[in-house]
Amino acid sequence: MIQNPAELRSQYKNLSLLVWIRSLSIMMQCAAISVAVYGFGLSLPIVSLAWIIVAELIISGVTLYRLRQLEALPQGLWSYELLVQLLFDVFALTLLLYLTGGGLNPFTGLFIVPVILAATLLNQRQTWFLVVLSIASYCVLALMPTGHEHHMGGANSLFDVHRYGMLLGFVVTALLITVFVSRIAANLAERDAQLFKINQQAEASRQINALGMLAAGAAHDLGTPLNSLSLIESELRNTLAEQEDALPLLDMHARQLERAKRSLHDLMSATGESRAENASPVILGRFFKQACERWHAANSHVQFTVAVELADNVQATADTLFEKALVNLLDNAAKVSPQCVSVNISYVDGAVKLMVSDKGPGISENVINSLNEPAGLSLQQFGFGLFWVNAFAIRMQGKLQFLRPESGGTSVILLLPLALKNDH
Repeated sequence: MIQNPAELRSQYKNLSLLVWIRSLSIMMQCAAISVAVYGFGLSLPIVSLAWIIVAELIISGVTLYRLRQLEALPQGLWSYELLVQLLFDVFALTLLLYLTGGGLNPFTGLFIVPVILAATLLNQRQTWFLVVLSIASYCVLALMPTGHEHHMGGANSLFDVHRYGMLLGFVVTALLITVFVSRIAANLAERDAQLFKINQQAEASRQINALGMLAAGAAHDLGTPLNSLSLIESELRNTLAEQEDALPLLDMHARQLERAKRSLHDLMSATGESRAENASPVILGRFFKQACERWHAANSHVQFTVAVELADNVQATADTLFEKALVNLLDNAAKVSPQCVSVNISYVDGAVKLMVSDKGPGISENVINSLNEPAGLSLQQFGFGLFWVNAFAIRMQGKLQFLRPESGGTSVILLLPLALKNDH
């Protein structure tokens, strides 16, 4: 799977920031304990508090040491790393507050900090888990006597009302922050994902446009040589008319030449707009059958099977760009497995599904995972054919997928959204 480099850098920075926030919190904790003990003369369990602070320092140090190793962490596991770190912070804060007055401690409001960080950095399920744990910790401190409270009024004093009011205020604040900040974070994440996808598609379109300009120049230059080859083929046919063993070679040459001239004609007649957008309805099954027949006629050495799972009366808007996509897939399959190439054409969930399979050496699982991403197909690695098909699929709001069947080889699936029409 392709990982968004910007998102990985952001997650790395988030974890680093979390460590520095914890470090700042440790300094504030030490300062607050010192003021309480030496400034106000309060009696606190210094040893127990020191052990908690030492544990925080150890966790922060280990995290900083692991940051370099965490750079290679899969993108989906970063949020779990952050969740564990925040859970530790909630646990440490709960212990510190329990030993320094419980719910009466004026620093109980610090529970809101992990909630804000979770709502910003984690997904909704993880955020709600941490929110529930924070509220539960606060409730334990507010409702359960800790034995470390200092005299602050009788049981029926107004401070009891203040204490429960603090609890209610924290619960309401935590819930509001979780709901709204999580929604904002989700919207930002969705926007970033869309921008990443748009940038990748724009890069693919830029390369296609550059290749299109080169192809237009090449098409202009190839017109005269192709006409010359046609004349030479006619002269050879007349000269070698009596040599029957030469006729099959001449027929193959004529088919290949006709295919080249047809491709050149399509290229010269194409405009800046997608011709698929101006195509006319065709009977879809017949259209792809004829395309396969023309391809097999030009590649008769390939062992080829076709299965069209479309009714004879089903129509859709398609043109030669669709045939070009299918031909490119067939050409790639024939290169690696001329002894067995098969194509299956069907209609699934509002899209025409073209599946071309071969019995070649196959593609590794890692390569398939990268290819199945919208921007995973590079021109340098896989040539113009597959790159063009992928760009065509993106333009038609479709998808190009790669599979490794258990029987071996590779299956390439092209999904193209098309609205079918029944020919009554």
